[in-house]
Amino acid sequence: PKFLPVDEAFSYYISLPEPGIVVVHWDIAQGYYLYREKFGFSAGASVDDATMLSAELPEGVAHHDEFFGDVEVYYGQVEARVPLEGAAQPVTLIIEYQGCSEQGLCYPPQQREIALE
Repeated sequence: PKFLPVDEAFSYYISLPEPGIVVVHWDIAQGYYLYREKFGFSAGASVDDATMLSAELPEGVAHHDEFFGDVEVYYGQVEARVPLEGAAQPVTLIIEYQGCSEQGLCYPPQQREIALE
């Protein structure tokens, strides 16, 4: 099978609905999914001094995975609401995620840095 590049399989964008809150929106290509347990969020003035953040994620769909066993996954779309409490300004938001294709390809863990001004 032919697989999409990771950024096409799991495209994302951010929104700032209110001060101190970032929402990361993922559009997940058909036939692909993201692991709920593989999300990570941190922020700081730079990547080197970033601190872990708690994010609000919806419940996922139960899935038995050959690599990770019984997990929760997301299909289609998912949003993570991330409070930026106590983060220095300007902020670099670091997001981590991992997903797979239903055809059997699992992408390595991904990390992206987003400068928030």
